[in-house]
Amino acid sequence: MNVIGIDVSKAKLDCAWLKEDEKRKTKVVSNTFDGWKELVEWSLKNTGVAIEQLYFVMEATGIYHQRLATYLFDAGANVSIVNPAQVKFYGQSLGVRTKNDKKDSVVLARFGLKANPKLWQPEALEVRELKALVTRLEGIEKDLQREKNRQEKALCGETPQAVLDSIAQMIALFETEKKKKKKKKKKKKSLA
Repeated sequence: MNVIGIDVSKAKLDCAWLKEDEKRKTKVVSNTFDGWKELVEWSLKNTGVAIEQLYFVMEATGIYHQRLATYLFDAGANVSIVNPAQVKFYGQSLGVRTKNDKKDSVVLARFGLKANPKLWQPEALEVRELKALVTRLEGIEKDLQREKNRQEKALCGETPQAVLDSIAQMIALFETEKKKKKKKKKKKKSLA
């Protein structure tokens, strides 16, 4: 099995492929579209197999792994997103005491070979869009409440009119955005 472990960070991807003779090849690419393409090209060249025979294993790292995982899945690769705690304990069981991105990518590859983690696939685009809209709506609602709290405090003090006007403009802006996002959410929800 051709497993490539990927240690994901905001700016870069540390990648490791373990060959059958226990030797390894490593590569560092940027966590960008061009870096992802470079990763796939490197993987295909080194393994000599089709994309459908590649298994990429990465940890769930907040948001930094999401677009990469979707890109690899859409390209036809097998993708597993694993719990970081499982990989940490697995690494400790191997006697890995020092921690760095390169070693983490090797541990991820070894974990993929031994544990055979379940394959991941992205949620439907409609579901992802709906979740993003809900998150954005929640953020707007919090910002709106903060501005209303500021307005309440400002009205109790000796606040210049320019500040009161600015707060009122922000409240109007947030209320408009809230209405737009609620309408979009409702539309997306009916489609999902």
